[in-house]
Amino acid sequence: MARSSAGLRLSINLCASDGSRSRRATSGLSKDVPPFVAATGLNKVAGLNVVGLRRAGFSAEDRAEIKAAFRLLYESGLNVSQALAQARAREWGEPAQAFFDFVAGAKRRGICSLRRARGTSGAE
Repeated sequence: MARSSAGLRLSINLCASDGSRSRRATSGLSKDVPPFVAATGLNKVAGLNVVGLRRAGFSAEDRAEIKAAFRLLYESGLNVSQALAQARAREWGEPAQAFFDFVAGAKRRGICSLRRARGTSGAE
């Protein structure tokens, strides 16, 4: 892992079972990655790290609330400011509130956007 002034660049070498190098995966991050999400590609998030949430011992209720927070921010069609305004209108548990607090504090660099599947525009 190497760090540059442009952000974090992560390079992972994947090896085949015979030991030969089969692929190289690289992610570059110059934006902030909210808690509980998995980053991929260049400044993109793939989704929630649900396995990590389970392993960290988050309750099913907390995981459901974090999922609702993720959906509000990334899948509602609202921009970040609008999503944060809607989030302030309701009560959240501590983990989901920490998610929104992080996003609200990420003004300088912004946050990574959601990676869309190929061939989709993101519009419903």
